[in-house]
Amino acid sequence: MRSDFPALERSVYLNAAAASPIPRPVREAVSAFYREQEEEGDVRWDEWLGRKEETRAAVARFIGAEPTEIVTVLGSCVAVCLWDKARRAGGMNHFVLAKGREREGTFQLAEPALHRLLELMASLGSRRQNLVAKVFGGACVLRAFNTGRHLGTKNADAARSLLQKEGIPVIGADTGGARGRKIVFHTDDGSVWLRLI
Repeated sequence: MRSDFPALERSVYLNAAAASPIPRPVREAVSAFYREQEEEGDVRWDEWLGRKEETRAAVARFIGAEPTEIVTVLGSCVAVCLWDKARRAGGMNHFVLAKGREREGTFQLAEPALHRLLELMASLGSRRQNLVAKVFGGACVLRAFNTGRHLGTKNADAARSLLQKEGIPVIGADTGGARGRKIVFHTDDGSVWLRLI
């Protein structure tokens, strides 16, 4: 597997969440897609959508997720899980920073990530007054950065502040500490399974 990451031949990579080395098979697949797009255009849209669903199903099998589960791993990042108790539907975001300069369409910052999640919940027919939230993550996984309001604390505080501003009650949370978390959010009943890692 290491040979699939050319960048690791000359350096060590410490996860920064927002950027990572691109494995050779991914680079080759993306290059092939753009070559095809350049030569043929959008004529294979249905096939691409089929591949998207095949890929989602393969990833779900790989990580052991059911169709009604959303799985993520968090360090200093924060995930907000929204659940609509009336429609019995849910969604999750995962953001990297409380504030900063956002790259368009990436939703790496707290506010754009929450607004996008709210838009998606509205597209499912959810009403703001039926939403409840759970907040996870915000750890300080590197001791060197454990000074006062570290990145994880800022992220967790941003999530709570934005939810309060939007009038969405936080009914559960597990934030802070020095260990990462794996969470599995069940969109059919709003429950969350959590494991410290």
